[in-house]
Amino acid sequence: MAVSLVILAVLWLDLPGLDLAAYVMLFTYRKSTAGTVKMGLVFAVLAPVAAAAALGVWAFTADAASLRVAAFALITFAAMVMKEVPGKGMLLCAVGVLTVCIAVAASQAADGDLITRALVKLAFAIAIAGCASAACAGLLWPTNRHSAPPPAQPVPDARSRSAFALRATAATMLGYLAWELTDWYGIHTCMFTALFIASGDVDAAAHRGWLRIAGAVIGSLAALGAIVFIV
Repeated sequence: MAVSLVILAVLWLDLPGLDLAAYVMLFTYRKSTAGTVKMGLVFAVLAPVAAAAALGVWAFTADAASLRVAAFALITFAAMVMKEVPGKGMLLCAVGVLTVCIAVAASQAADGDLITRALVKLAFAIAIAGCASAACAGLLWPTNRHSAPPPAQPVPDARSRSAFALRATAATMLGYLAWELTDWYGIHTCMFTALFIASGDVDAAAHRGWLRIAGAVIGSLAALGAIVFIV
């Protein structure tokens, strides 16, 4: 329901980043109401911070595409390292992930002025998604309010975090390069997918990947059926 509301809001306001907003909705969902509300509000608050960081990336790499790719890779690596650190690590990871996603999504703009406008609009779309996630979890569709907190997980050592970050960064940048080299914007979500399904648990990441593939196939078949039999 929350995803549908966000889609309607983004389309009505004529904002870019519909796909990114939908990813944020799915990423912020947690098993408990409190967890979903917290993550939704965190993303809503961090969206303008990430947009400002993305503007900085574009300002320093406007005439150097190779430097921009290196910046994306460096930010992604740092974000993935922090993802495995409890507490503030997840916040820093969210800023890094959103910065890369917003900067990449804004790359379709033709010049600096348009890029700035695109960044602001993308931040607005993500903030709408975060607020909608929090509102739907807390008011319209409460999840489990009384679930026991998950058991504390041991913090991976620096070597394990670095290995995970390297794998996640490689997958993300392969998606980015595949999109850039083919000049096919329609597949840019492959980069977002790699960012959002990344996990230090290889089995969990593989499971999310297969779910993403299955969802893409089912969604494509449903869209094809709608075009053939409804439109």
